[in-house]
Amino acid sequence: MISPSDRALAVTLIQEANQNGARLAPACKELHISVRTYERWVSEGGIKEDQRSPCLPSQT
Repeated sequence: MISPSDRALAVTLIQEANQNGARLAPACKELHISVRTYERWVSEGGIKEDQRSPCLPSQT
């Protein structure tokens, strides 16, 4: 999972690149995420937090 601070930084970098003329797909590719992932992160006007449940240690 990506930390919330790393996610916010990635979104900022992608948006900055896009505003300076880079297309969205290559900007996302530089950070090894899909355009769809970026779109999920910024939907509803903000940066969404990870919705997955944290992994619990196995009990053996």
